[in-house]
Amino acid sequence: MLVVARRSCAAVRGQRRWSSTHTGGAERSPLLALPLGVLAGGVGSFVGIGGALLLVPLTLRVYGLKQLQANATALLPNVATCVSGAAVFHAAGDVDWTAAALVASSAALTTRMGARAAHRLAERTQKLLFGAAMCALGPAIAAKPYLQRSG
Repeated sequence: MLVVARRSCAAVRGQRRWSSTHTGGAERSPLLALPLGVLAGGVGSFVGIGGALLLVPLTLRVYGLKQLQANATALLPNVATCVSGAAVFHAAGDVDWTAAALVASSAALTTRMGARAAHRLAERTQKLLFGAAMCALGPAIAAKPYLQRSG
């Protein structure tokens, strides 16, 4: 899905067809994307963390993408995992639609600003900020069971 979407966007913009060597890295099989999707979808929805949190470092390593490319690439599969996961949780009656609508609307307002700001940062700064975010989120994810209200 990601490769198809990327090629479609490139065609619309009149760019060359994407290949896995576009960053100068070694040729990578598109089949490597399958286990990444399994990991992001399965683990991400099971433990309640965003698939992009897993996909960004994995696409950096597996595909040799630059930080900005990895951030951007992780967003599209995240849409698919979020929609399908939310549908399952909705069917079980576990979605708080008011909270979801409030978070989604405020996130939608700031997402474009964040993406534009990322384009103005140097690669090293992007990596440092991503690493800092991962370091900050790690303990929060580990403490999640203790921070949740029982109910």
